[in-house]
Amino acid sequence: MGIKKQAVDLGYILKQIPDSNFTMDDFDSRIRLQKIIYLIQAHGPYLGYDFSWYIRGPYCSKLATTGFSLKSIYDRIEEKPKVEFVDKKVQKKFIDAKKLIKKLPNNDSLEIAASLHILKHTTNDSKEDIIDKVMKKPKKFTKIECRRIWEILEKDGLM
Repeated sequence: MGIKKQAVDLGYILKQIPDSNFTMDDFDSRIRLQKIIYLIQAHGPYLGYDFSWYIRGPYCSKLATTGFSLKSIYDRIEEKPKVEFVDKKVQKKFIDAKKLIKKLPNNDSLEIAASLHILKHTTNDSKEDIIDKVMKKPKKFTKIECRRIWEILEKDGLM
């Protein structure tokens, strides 16, 4: 079976994300991929992945499959100066997403951000109820962490 174009496209996107550290070697790396792509799409550029709520936040099985396909060719994907979207507005949104991801330097902050965002946009729950749900996930987060990341998302215009 050949490598699908979507895996190559995903590789080019990830090469532009500061410290994306792409790998599919362990569970935390796969979670990182899910949250990075979710947050890019939260900013507006639709990359073809549909997410739903899962135990550790937004999850897309199609993205997991594409990630495993990408794993075998990632090192051969050339570095490009930048990913260019045809639509200039979408390009700006991609740049904004990269800036947000840079503010969320570890897996925990990415997981919190993606989880807060999906719950805010798929439920009618209050801010405090959403924060409480994120705190009660299998990976335990503090209210302080959740509120700090909520503020980052608000400043970024995502909440």
